[in-house]
Amino acid sequence: MSGSGGTPDYGFVGRGSGGAGGDSDSSGGAGFDCHAYQTTTMLRSPKADVVDGLQPGDRLIVVASMGSLTAETGRGDTAGSIVVPEQDELVRCIEQGVAYVAEVRSVRGGACVVEVSAT
Repeated sequence: MSGSGGTPDYGFVGRGSGGAGGDSDSSGGAGFDCHAYQTTTMLRSPKADVVDGLQPGDRLIVVASMGSLTAETGRGDTAGSIVVPEQDELVRCIEQGVAYVAEVRSVRGGACVVEVSAT
């Protein structure tokens, strides 16, 4: 455990600005701008043991696997799935090397709202 008050260290990417890099000049196709994309959504199928430790400002890594998107801690623990209308474009962008983070905006009960954007 680390942090004040015995808070578990979930291996978050961090809080606030910064995060994993990705300087690719990529397009997700059909004029989709990978670097300018930003949306706010709720995590789907949230994992209670991970989400319970999240706070606003925590930054999770967006990972693409087999056409799906998940939000993971820096340690690889899945907080939940990300489902957005631009799913296919985001997966293509990630496959082309663009990195995305999901910054926690709020956590209430088991519900976690994140803002997804390129780093």
